[in-house]
Formats: sequence, structure tokens, C-alpha cells
Amino acid sequence: MTEPEGERSAALDELHRRLGDGLTRAGLTKPGLAARARLSRTTVHAAFRADALPSAKTVAAIADALGLHVAELLELRRTAAAVVAAEVAAHATATRRGGPADPPSPTRDASGAPLAPRSAADRLLSVIGAFDLEHPALTLTEISRRADLALPTAYRVVAALTAWGALERDEVGTYHIGLRLWEVATLAPRGLGLRHAALPFLEDLYETTHENVQLAVRDGYDVLYIERIFGRSAVGVRTRVGARWPLHATGVGLVLLAHADTAVIDRVCDGPLTAFTPHTITDPTLLRRVLADVRATGCAVSDRQITDDAVSVAAPVYGPHGDVLAAVSVVVPAETTPAHTLVPVVRLAARGISRALGRPPR
Repeated sequence: MTEPEGERSAALDELHRRLGDGLTRAGLTKPGLAARARLSRTTVHAAFRADALPSAKTVAAIADALGLHVAELLELRRTAAAVVAAEVAAHATATRRGGPADPPSPTRDASGAPLAPRSAADRLLSVIGAFDLEHPALTLTEISRRADLALPTAYRVVAALTAWGALERDEVGTYHIGLRLWEVATLAPRGLGLRHAALPFLEDLYETTHENVQLAVRDGYDVLYIERIFGRSAVGVRTRVGARWPLHATGVGLVLLAHADTAVIDRVCDGPLTAFTPHTITDPTLLRRVLADVRATGCAVSDRQITDDAVSVAAPVYGPHGDVLAAVSVVVPAETTPAHTLVPVVRLAARGISRALGRPPR
């Protein structure tokens, strides 16, 4: 199969590059590779032609003979085949019509109405959004499926993100979030800067209690954990840095929800309140009373709402203009530590962080 003049498949180029590198590392000639792979010399020579798309069987035999990752190269070959086929079809259509091929018909929603084509930015963000805590490593095929993109499109977007450093590919061809994206993420004002300001006070709180200490912010209708210090003998918790939980069920979430806009409170109270234990607040009227108490007392207690053996005590962290930027909490065993004894130290840590962020003394 040859490609249209002036068109190239990046996947096909990458496939040939890897096969060529493998041949060089193995120190083999093409006739020698043919003998090792039990292929004819004609087949091997054809496989290395720049305009050729070797069969899957040939790619597998060559990769196995050279000690390369067969699955990864076959995935590249499948992507190349899809890209080349699309290019050939577009080229043939353009040739018949005497001009460029028409764009494909837009997809339609359930009612049959046409949907607007996805923008380049939307495709790029959908690839990044395919990764989460449950899916930190993905193959190209998995990215294509989770981002709802055609495999050739996913390949082009992934290649661009990898070249920039937003994604990284390991030795077996699996993709991970890259350090370049982490560098950019640290510029978020509620991220690294807040963590740096808070860390000395979180450490003091940990040294006082030797229990799990957490710092979190609100992101939409979720609480997002941005720092955590945990003790080896402390009660087990289900949170981690980067984890999200519903606002209504955690100590930091109750603090952040209590100081959110009325529209956010109404949305959370009117929506489904997921129960994680028999103690989780699922009654919207009760939740509103709890939020009023949090605003009045300056702290929140989440009693066995996430797990049956842990209690969280949290307090708000204020910014220089008096708005609540974050919440700090300590999580302790429900059976051995009275929650009220922790309120003063948690408030003290929250006030210290608030001052570090520029809040005037009260």
C-alpha cells in the first residue's frame, strides 16, 4: 500500500524508524534478519521500504526476531493502516471531484440533530482528561476509546502532546502524564503556592497529633486534596493527594461548602447525597443545619461519614481578602480520640496558614 503523494502517516514513519533501529542494534543485515525471522528476503526488504505498510504477520515476525515489543509495534501498525486508509480514501475522493475532499458529515445526537465538530483544543483536552487516578497509564488504543477519538486522530494528538512533554511514553509503549504538564500545574495559585505556605503549619499539626493531616480546596462540587501528611500508626484514610470526594461527606468538604456561594450550596443539597457509611449525611435539611453550625463555630466535624472508624476535624483557611481559599483537617480514630479536643489545634493551624497567605490578624 502506498500513500498519497505529499501525505505521510506519522505512525508509519515511527514503525519504520523502530524497525530500523532494532535492525541496527541487533547488528543484522536484512538477509540475516530474513533467516532469523523465517521470512523471505523479498518480504523483509519490502517491509523496510519507506512507502510500504508491512502486514501484521510480517511486523510480528520481525519484531520477535529483533527482540522488540511486538504488541506496541502491532498497535503502531494498526494506527498506520487506519491513517493510510483514510488518506488514500480522501485522495481518491479529491481526485474524482477535482478538488479537496468534502469534510465528513457531522455526528448527530440522540434526536438526530447534527453536533458541532470537535475543536482541536477539545480533542487535546479529551486526551489529557482520559487519565485519572484509576487510569494513570494508558495505551494508545485505550486513550482513543476513553477520549472518544478515532485511533488516527488520537495518535496525532498523543504524538503532539508527547513531543511537548505533556505525556510520556514508557519502554512498553504505555503513556503517562508528563513532567512538563506537572510543571505548568504547579503555577496554579491554589496548588504549589498554597501548599508551600501551608506545609510548616501542617507539619506542626502533625507533630502535635501524630495523626493524618490534610489540606484541600473546593473544585466545583468536589473537594480536591492538595497535600497530606500521614502517620504510620494513624487511622487509615481513603484520601490521597489529587483525590476528589463529595463536599458533604468530609470535614474539609463541609468547611468549604459552608463558605461557598448560595448557588453551590443549593446545588449540593438538591442533588443526590451519596452515602458511604450509615453515618453519612444524606438529608438535605440536616446538611443545611450542619453548614450553619460550621459557619457559626468556625470548624467542622465529620463523624464516620467516609469510614466507620475515623473522625475528621477541619477549619477554614482564609485569603488576604477574607474569602475561604482552603480547609485544613486532622483525621483521628473515632473510638479513642474525642473530636472536641482537636478543635483548638486545627483552628490554630488554619489561622497560621491564613496569616502566611496575607490575612490580617483578627
